[in-house]
Amino acid sequence: MDVGGELAERLDALGAVAVRRMFGGQGLFLDGRMFGLVAQGTPYFKVDDETRADYERAGAEPFTYGRSKEELKPTQLGYYEVPATVLERDRDLLEWARRAVLVAERAAAKKPKQKSSRPRTLRGMRGLGPKSVEWLRDAGVETPAQLEQLGSVGAFLRVRSQQPKVSLNLLYALEGALLDVHWAKLPADLKRRLQAAVKSR
Repeated sequence: MDVGGELAERLDALGAVAVRRMFGGQGLFLDGRMFGLVAQGTPYFKVDDETRADYERAGAEPFTYGRSKEELKPTQLGYYEVPATVLERDRDLLEWARRAVLVAERAAAKKPKQKSSRPRTLRGMRGLGPKSVEWLRDAGVETPAQLEQLGSVGAFLRVRSQQPKVSLNLLYALEGALLDVHWAKLPADLKRRLQAAVKSR
């Protein structure tokens, strides 16, 4: 079931909501900013100090990585499960999604501005070295936008079709680049989800 696609349709009044494969699941974007995600069929919206309490009052759980024995302290990424009562009504879903978009906008405003004189390239993404960029280009992935569209799993499979011996480290590097974290810092639980996504396709 394409939960992300269904949500995008229901949130049409927000604008052109894009659904991209990531986290071993799906990311929900509006105007290039991620405001929600779907993991194992469960939708989550982005929260901050202004909105978190509403989710907690509704009994919603945070989205976390690291529920394995190796990682006793789960990592929270600032997303909470969309309450079932909100999912039941389009009007409520739209309102909570609007607030999640505002959270994403506030978060973006806090980040330092990137220099506009340098266009964003694959080589400029965190954790992607020259060899990884070369493999991506050989597979027809030449820009960050193309990588975002394919997602880490799709891009990895493209590269592997031409480089059969490529290791899973590339898969982790691609996901890390999309999340703007070094691949070595990805939680073990996320790596397992990515591996499972590769095996399922």
